[in-house]
Amino acid sequence: MFFGGSAGALATVFAAASLAWACTPQAFLVLSPNAGPAGTSRTATSAAFSDSPVELRWGSSSGPVLATGSGPSFSASFTVPSAAPGYYTVVAQTADGQGRALAQFRITPSPTASFTATPKPAKTGQRVNFNGSASTDPDGTIAKYDWDLDGDGSYETDTAATSTTSRVYSTAGVRTVKLRVTDNDGGTGETTLPLRIDAPASVVTPVLAPALVPPALPTSFAASRKAITVSKSGRFRYSFLAEPGLTGKINLRSIKRAGAARRISLGTKSYTVPASGIVKVSWKLSRRNLRILERSKRIRFRVAVTLGNAAGLSRTGATTLTLKKPAP
Repeated sequence: MFFGGSAGALATVFAAASLAWACTPQAFLVLSPNAGPAGTSRTATSAAFSDSPVELRWGSSSGPVLATGSGPSFSASFTVPSAAPGYYTVVAQTADGQGRALAQFRITPSPTASFTATPKPAKTGQRVNFNGSASTDPDGTIAKYDWDLDGDGSYETDTAATSTTSRVYSTAGVRTVKLRVTDNDGGTGETTLPLRIDAPASVVTPVLAPALVPPALPTSFAASRKAITVSKSGRFRYSFLAEPGLTGKINLRSIKRAGAARRISLGTKSYTVPASGIVKVSWKLSRRNLRILERSKRIRFRVAVTLGNAAGLSRTGATTLTLKKPAP
């Protein structure tokens, strides 16, 4: 190329051109903040572009468009695309390709929510304690805990950075309790825990069975006949009063006297008290026992009576009876 004029004039032209290039502002791109989990909203700010439209792209100059605007100053919000944690390039460029600026964005891993409920299951009116301290964030800290304690899908309880809370449930049923944690980058993680609330056990007042009392021996028994004359055939009948429906046994055995060879036993007989309430038990002496009675004229016996009821309870009583020999 040929430039006319003196060498001094030529130097002046080059100096002016260099100054103009140096004073031309360079485009820049700022992401605020420049890290966070996928799905969150961020702001991109850029300047020193021409007046042409500006595109914000993910990954490269040909990547997906995140937002559009116009120069020379550009500002727009964008949603971080779904991608694995790591570093990604964000490009702001004019539509005519004359301006471009780059920035780096880091997708952070989401936190993991975890919590316990104690006691589990619980009862109505009992306080349940929830603890989310097992929640973790691989590259930061848990900044906030939100709880859905009633299971309606709404996180109504915000405990900020405190990982514990509690609640008392007044009705029985199963609650799907949820915890949502937010880390210091704005990432979130959720988890659920089914919690069964039982009604307290019904207080059953025991119904005590009526006291089972053995049947009482009637007073007439003790006052029954004390002496009976046996018939010539050796027969006699012993009777007493008792409550109808009861059952029992009666036994007669002689009371040994001095000089007597041995006792006489007339055996045991069973009976059921009839509706009249009069128990009548008949005996017949054997010939041998009748001869002994005739020689002795009279023999005293011990009368043992047992009365029992339907409950299996019984009572035993005793009295005496003198048998006299038959009248001549």
